[in-house]
Amino acid sequence: MYNRDLLNYKSIIAVNKCDRKHTNYQEKFEELRQVAHAKCIPISSKMSINIDEIVMRLRGLTFNEKPDQTRESLSKFGNVRV
Repeated sequence: MYNRDLLNYKSIIAVNKCDRKHTNYQEKFEELRQVAHAKCIPISSKMSINIDEIVMRLRGLTFNEKPDQTRESLSKFGNVRV
């Protein structure tokens, strides 16, 4: 039932809760990374781990921005750090 055409879309896989030590996170993340069709990025929204990277990559995919362009675009908001 999986639509193979979805593989043609640009995508990133954000894997949340990387701050959880008792869940074998690293092992599970590595298994996913090996079979995933897209870049997998471990994140923790609670601890703000790799959130900047996700923003940079999403803007890069969406607007075809390079990291310096993203920083410049977001700098006008002042408190956004990237």
